[in-house]
Amino acid sequence: MALGCALCGGYAYRLLKDFFNTVSEKEITYETMNKWAESALNAPLPTTLPLFRGTRSNPTLRASICALSENNFNAQALTLSTLKGISLELKDFYDELTPVTGKRTNLIGSGNAIRMNPVLRGIIESDYGLKLQIPAHTEEAAFGAALLAAEALENKSLKNFVRYAR
Repeated sequence: MALGCALCGGYAYRLLKDFFNTVSEKEITYETMNKWAESALNAPLPTTLPLFRGTRSNPTLRASICALSENNFNAQALTLSTLKGISLELKDFYDELTPVTGKRTNLIGSGNAIRMNPVLRGIIESDYGLKLQIPAHTEEAAFGAALLAAEALENKSLKNFVRYAR
């Protein structure tokens, strides 16, 4: 099994939502942000690296937003750019693992950011050129650890226990 785990992911999206709520007089929801992101799909975007907690290989890195212009300094572009940054961090893991594991034909994503955000799922599928599968089991890490332990004890694959919601 090969996997990549970002340090922020959905947390970065929540931080952006919290920021919008500090400057807005009305409550900004994830649904609103997702609509904003969808509306910016064909717009020029800044580049956002949502590394608020650094990376696993370099925990001292921090988030950045660059290539801002009068055409993309808005909530819609910042929202979509943040989602693209989340996907890019995950894609970097994939690119590091590919020389060892080979190109994949299946892509499985987990976590609430992927599970609950259709825009992020679309970005990830586009970035990888693969259909994203989401496990039906919501505690993916615990389920996966239990499955790997059971496989080690039984000395056989238990992949048939994994179900996908999507």
